[in-house]
Amino acid sequence: LDSMARCVAFSPDGKTIAIGLGGSGTKGKKDRKDGAFTILREHDFCIIHEARDSRQALTTCKFSKDSTTLAFGSLDQRVYIYDTKRYSLVGRTKHHQGAIASIDFGRADASDFVATIRSISSETDEILFWDLAGTQQSRSSQAEMQWDSSSCTISETHKKCA
Repeated sequence: LDSMARCVAFSPDGKTIAIGLGGSGTKGKKDRKDGAFTILREHDFCIIHEARDSRQALTTCKFSKDSTTLAFGSLDQRVYIYDTKRYSLVGRTKHHQGAIASIDFGRADASDFVATIRSISSETDEILFWDLAGTQQSRSSQAEMQWDSSSCTISETHKKCA
């Protein structure tokens, strides 16, 4: 890689590794690959896709449980959502008030195939829920959801542990 890696995710199906790029390591200096990402094939680390939709460093990334969707959070306060067949951008969020710190995928119940994304801003401790297109905030509450992971540090699960 010819840029600083800021986040990494291994796909649940074991086939690919996603790497979010950005940051020069020097305060205030921009890097030409800020906001870019690279997808590597797991068995030989061959680059199979590169793209850049954000212009600021990517801060977190997560694959959906079935490996069909990939989401990146960015310093630009957005979540970028990709279909993993072609790594095409299928949606982006725009209502956070700070950089994205973590992302989780979930469903209303085990039989529900409509996934929801939970994203959290590190600067404001806000939790927002999104449809997979990233265009509409979901009305689901955390209590109603079955989350595939629990990386959001101010989720209901983590509050119960405190």
